Amino acid sequence: MQLNTHHSEKSMANLDSLKADVLLIQEPYFTLPKLLPLVARRHDFIFKEGTYARVGIYSSPTTRTVPLFEFIEEDLAAALIEWNDGYLVVASIYLDGRKTIEETTTSWQNLIDYCNAKSLPLLAGIDCNSHSGLWNCTYEDTRGEQLTEFIIHNNMLVHNTGSKHTWYSALKPKNQNIVRNNDAG
Repeated sequence: MQLNTHHSEKSMANLDSLKADVLLIQEPYFTLPKLLPLVARRHDFIFKEGTYARVGIYSSPTTRTVPLFEFIEEDLAAALIEWNDGYLVVASIYLDGRKTIEETTTSWQNLIDYCNAKSLPLLAGIDCNSHSGLWNCTYEDTRGEQLTEFIIHNNMLVHNTGSKHTWYSALKPKNQNIVRNNDAG
């Protein structure tokens, strides 16, 4: 499951109520004192320590989760989990809207290459900060077009549910958060 908490303390405090094995989180609200209750509940929260991390992976104690440290940064967190008699790489990704698509996808491309080389399937929850018809937006922007090319180039699939909005603001709902996977594995 993917969740953008929009830096909400209340959202982070209620993660247990979602009853998910794995949550791919963007824009978490936490400081070290706020994170300690998560650890006390024996959940894993994988993120880049010592930074203002904009992503994290939250997993239940029953899910065997191994951080992929070479792919843990401020805007990318990746882990290997046991899944259906095999392994799956999960990633939480934030694509900074103030940077170019090329700048924001470099680490993601490295993770895709790693998964392809190891024949590991990849499932990513992404706050892409762009718009494209590929993920059911009603209009496209340049970032969306560039990201669509990146997705096609890497043989990724978009798994948004129909035209259901994935993000809401005071202005209007949007389909910014997208989930993709590769065909490896």
